[in-house]
Amino acid sequence: MTENGAPGGTWQPTDGRRPPVDRQAGVAEPNVFTSISSHRVLVLVSILVFAALGLLLASLRSSDYGAEAGLVLEDPRSGGLSESPVGDELRYVADQVAILKSVAVAQRASALLATSTGKPIDARELQRKTTIRSNADSNYIVVHHASDSPKAAAAGANAIVKAYRDLIQADLTTSANASLARINAAIADAAKTLGALSGPGASDISATVRARRQEELQALLSELRTRRTRIQVNAKLAGDGVGLFSPAGLGKPQGVSWVSALAIAVVLGGLVGAGLAYWLDARKQAFSSWLEPEAVLRVPAIAEIPDFTHEQIASKLPVLHSPGTESAEAFRLLESTVGPPRESNRKRTQQSATSRPRDGSGRFAPVASESKIVAFVAGTFGDGTTTLTANTAFAAAQEGHRVLALDTDVEHQGLTHLLLGRAITVDGAETTTEGLTNMLLQRTSSETIQRVMGTGAGGTLSLLGPGTATRRRNDVFRAEQILATLDSIRDEFDLVLIDVPPILHIAYADALLRSAGTVVVVVRHRSEAARLRYVGDRLDLLGVHPVGYVYNFAPSRQEVGRSVTKKVLTRAESVVEQSRTQTKKTVAQ
Repeated sequence: MTENGAPGGTWQPTDGRRPPVDRQAGVAEPNVFTSISSHRVLVLVSILVFAALGLLLASLRSSDYGAEAGLVLEDPRSGGLSESPVGDELRYVADQVAILKSVAVAQRASALLATSTGKPIDARELQRKTTIRSNADSNYIVVHHASDSPKAAAAGANAIVKAYRDLIQADLTTSANASLARINAAIADAAKTLGALSGPGASDISATVRARRQEELQALLSELRTRRTRIQVNAKLAGDGVGLFSPAGLGKPQGVSWVSALAIAVVLGGLVGAGLAYWLDARKQAFSSWLEPEAVLRVPAIAEIPDFTHEQIASKLPVLHSPGTESAEAFRLLESTVGPPRESNRKRTQQSATSRPRDGSGRFAPVASESKIVAFVAGTFGDGTTTLTANTAFAAAQEGHRVLALDTDVEHQGLTHLLLGRAITVDGAETTTEGLTNMLLQRTSSETIQRVMGTGAGGTLSLLGPGTATRRRNDVFRAEQILATLDSIRDEFDLVLIDVPPILHIAYADALLRSAGTVVVVVRHRSEAARLRYVGDRLDLLGVHPVGYVYNFAPSRQEVGRSVTKKVLTRAESVVEQSRTQTKKTVAQ
């Protein structure tokens, strides 16, 4: 393995632990737009749900109309209409707002509406639908009334103001009449006293005192008559204390319109959907780059296998059916990393049949074996270990190695179906269901191994299926039995590739991993980092130390390169065009 993690050799642990790596390539944080794209169905459902709720709320909302009337208050007592002293102006406005909200005004307005519209409205209902607003910086008051029609809303607001004005006018008239009554009584008393001073009963008073007393009474009568006249005049001029009145027009619809409600609901639904998508991605933290799993497993990357669909490869065996593709080359690169050295193949080829020693039975004695046992394992189904095993086996066979592909999935037997398809013949013979489990039970011999193909380079590919036992026979899959079986056939092959079932789902995967000399973890693109942590913890618990991992179903680097090249060319064309334009301008000048 090279220093930067690229394939270039086989890495082996030396201290029995997964060592730390120099480069800490952590799992990338999720991107909002990527999360929306990967969870677009969820985002769409969120938008539709919120849109439906928005339309429902809009249909259930009240269809009231609101109308507003405005009035500017002036304290009529400031004109001398009343004999009471004038208080704080702010307090006066607050008092008038309280009067406008009073039951008395509501009852009077209800009576006015019943007379004018013929539709009586309960005073408390009128009070509930009326809002009074004032401003601390001015004497302006707004009367807002809501009703089920524009005309009724305007009539209600204006009726409240009319009732208030009538009430204030009546109060002012009563106050003025009370003041006039008191002044008239004082005038009558003063006139009576003045008459008594002029009559025969005042003979006992000296002329000087009587004259001074008569002058005082005359002055008092004059002042009282003047005050009475002023109150009478002010009562006619003061009005009802409203300096300016702006009547309410036709009411306008209240609340949010259908279009606005739908737009707001769609925006909220999109935001909620995007938030949920981002939360889901942040929770599971899926891998997006082939270097990211290194921080989780603490072992280097061995190879990056692209997704076949990027090259329009329909077959699952690009090494066999599409040898010139990027995917096929990636498998050959993987085989050169985990496969046996080329020297072992050359030694076996150079040693001819005539030079090999024979045993007592006349058969050739086996050559000293340099075979390797490599196990591919993943956390769950669908990560691609079967396809990876098959293509690596074909690549090794094409290099001249004797390869045995070991299918250990007793239920699905995916590797068996993939290698023994219609496009591949097994030496012209029918296949058998006997395999590894039958050999472990010592019911059959190594004759159950089936030849899949031979190559011009002298390599062969054979298959040992899972056999007829079920995975409930845990006693069959024991590490010592598997090792003994592999030892019995070790000399016949240069490379044994084991397709191990998912370690997080199948119990007997542990025994298969213990029997392998080299373990490679398969990590699928966009798989969850948490699941890979479970795989690493499981391997640590078993004492199995993988040499590295293969990043499967990766985005095609060729497509990424094309995109970058296209952007560079577009930019270059733009620069050239700008240069030509500038040159033309210079020549023209």
